[in-house]
Amino acid sequence: MGMYPAGNVITLTPAVLTAAYADDEVGLDSVEIPNAVSNRGGVSRLTGITMVCKDAGLAPDGEMYFHTNDQSWGTAGAAVTITDAQMFDAGILGWVLCDGNDWKTNSSTSDSAAFVFTLNAKENDPHTFKSFLLKAAEGSTSVYFSFHPNVAWDFESTSDLQISFHIEYLG
Repeated sequence: MGMYPAGNVITLTPAVLTAAYADDEVGLDSVEIPNAVSNRGGVSRLTGITMVCKDAGLAPDGEMYFHTNDQSWGTAGAAVTITDAQMFDAGILGWVLCDGNDWKTNSSTSDSAAFVFTLNAKENDPHTFKSFLLKAAEGSTSVYFSFHPNVAWDFESTSDLQISFHIEYLG
């Protein structure tokens, strides 16, 4: 695999359920972020996350967990069932809180106004997301994330959520 430039923005449209999710259920289960690191088994820095939700009035609030290994947390739309041992095996790298109060509307007057959410690493702001390292498993350039909502979700379409990961590749 060739080396990428200094970084990458990897945009995914993970399939979401169109049935209602409840608070603390599995929202997105072990979604692959391909090429999250530039070399097999390598390390990169997550410097930001941007999410766009096409559903008017829906600002997905919850926790996003990053892990080295593809480990299921349970079935999407159902209770989290990961065990302590499985959580250790997942290789948890970190988590971020996606606060529904921080989503911004696109100010469209249409009834389908999208919401946008961005987390950026700011070095001197103690109340803001801090960048952290992502580590791929040996032989892989992917890492994984899982998302657990803190409020009920109810998407209109399976493709209504887009997530971009801002990644700085490290040597």
